Amino acid sequence: MTLSLTDVGKCKFTDSPPQTERVNIYLLQPAEVSHLHDIECKIFINRHIQHCGMHSHTSAVLYGRREYYLSMDYEKCKKMHETNSVWLFDRIPFNELQMNTTNHRQAVLAGSQSMSGECQPGTYSDVYGTWSGVVVDALFKITISEYEAALNKKTNQVVLSSGTRCDSEKRSCVTSEGATAYWSEIPKNSYLMNQCYKISAPPEDSSYAGVSQQVKEQICGNSLVNEHVCARQAIVARNRDPEGVKPGSQIDLLYSEQSKV
Repeated sequence: MTLSLTDVGKCKFTDSPPQTERVNIYLLQPAEVSHLHDIECKIFINRHIQHCGMHSHTSAVLYGRREYYLSMDYEKCKKMHETNSVWLFDRIPFNELQMNTTNHRQAVLAGSQSMSGECQPGTYSDVYGTWSGVVVDALFKITISEYEAALNKKTNQVVLSSGTRCDSEKRSCVTSEGATAYWSEIPKNSYLMNQCYKISAPPEDSSYAGVSQQVKEQICGNSLVNEHVCARQAIVARNRDPEGVKPGSQIDLLYSEQSKV
């Protein structure tokens, strides 16, 4: 091939404008956060012990003031939610407790007192000690609440409304605010791709890419393969409104679960 640097002909260029095409692509992916039903119970006690002496004279006693949270097991907490009431110290009932708020109550735990200042002594015991010849009164702050707590599947943590993060497998924990929280059992496949986001339909044709995951399990000596699929096939959303999709328009994504041995 020979190239001439002195005798150069005219170059012909084809003036064709570039063509552009807008394509909306939406990626479907599993939701990393789901929700669990959570119930919480909190009983805060501020108790005051005084010695009841002759002629109803009262005086301070050692360790007479104490503030603490009462421990709460699941059955007792569940019953509080079902009845909106609680029975404390085997003899003190508190009824008509309001949900998702703090209920204030007060009671005499030992001995007796009158509005005129007279007292009758009694004996009182708790985890902090035993006192005799005393009168004991207490203020209670009782909170029962329920809501949908966030489950982070990636970190295996339940995120409570107080911001406390707990190991989801333990099913309960004490929050940073002193409440005891219990949440519902986690479904066996909740950590798999069984939940997809809802994607709002775009104003023109769009293609959706599906995702799936296979998980192997050993059951009774057999190898079971669960295939979890989000949007098994391509979905094309067509919008007939030339002005675009109206707010609130959504496409529910497909979900299927297949098992094979």
